[in-house]
Amino acid sequence: MLWTDCIDNQGYYIIYDLNTSEIKKYKSEFRYPGYARLSNNKIYSINFHDFSSWRTNELGVYDLSTGKYTRIKSEHINGFNVYKDTVCVKSNEDLLEIYKNENGEIHQVKNLTEISRIDSISFSHKGDLIVGRDALTPDSNAEIYLLDIKYIIKD
Repeated sequence: MLWTDCIDNQGYYIIYDLNTSEIKKYKSEFRYPGYARLSNNKIYSINFHDFSSWRTNELGVYDLSTGKYTRIKSEHINGFNVYKDTVCVKSNEDLLEIYKNENGEIHQVKNLTEISRIDSISFSHKGDLIVGRDALTPDSNAEIYLLDIKYIIKD
């Protein structure tokens, strides 16, 4: 189980091992880390300088093996999700940006502009990308897209 906290003005990622009941704390470079997700021994999170403003956030990844923090995106985002080493970001324009974490280096591999006004991002247990759009009016329909991420990001 993973969560974040601010203890004595210091941000932490906290992992509770359900099998051993062991708790491990890792210092964050940010006072307010949040929305953390654990994948492939890395913690991805939206980090805040000021918890009262969404405009001060930065998306980054903390590698548990090396203790190294890497910035992915330092401008406002509306959400993200991660599967293995693929990070999908809902930009502040509600478009989808896809990043890969390869050997500790983060690089953007795709801007998916074919689907706009994204409301949700998730992954299936097999790694298929699930993108949702809510209905705008009572007369319109919500939409869900199931996308093969391997096909989308291939060269």
